[in-house]
Amino acid sequence: GVIDLQLMELATRYYSKKYVSGLAKCIDRDAPLTTDEMRTWKASKEKGLKLFAPERGGSYDVFNVRPLPDDIKEYCVQDVQFLPKLWVQYQGKISSSWTKRVMTESANRVMLSQTATYDGKGKDKALAPVGWW
Repeated sequence: GVIDLQLMELATRYYSKKYVSGLAKCIDRDAPLTTDEMRTWKASKEKGLKLFAPERGGSYDVFNVRPLPDDIKEYCVQDVQFLPKLWVQYQGKISSSWTKRVMTESANRVMLSQTATYDGKGKDKALAPVGWW
């Protein structure tokens, strides 16, 4: 029952399908947000990045702190709350043949994520599925 919204975005794209867009890019470009929602989303993302991104002076260890700091919780919520809006946006554009491809590849990616050797940060994650471009 998992649908990869980033694959949906790729399937509805009219330009190069070589790389999957990151979720932040999908939200920034495609989510039908109000000006206030967009401003709040961007500010929350920036606060969160400063807390956990090493290149911004943060540490991934912040995700191990209990209870989670409010800024980290907000960072996580900001993406999740807009997933339904993205789904509606992409569902309105996607063809039935691409829907089938997205569903198949989403299932494949879920199965892969459950393997012992899975690397969620691998550079290959940015590439579109084989045969999509």
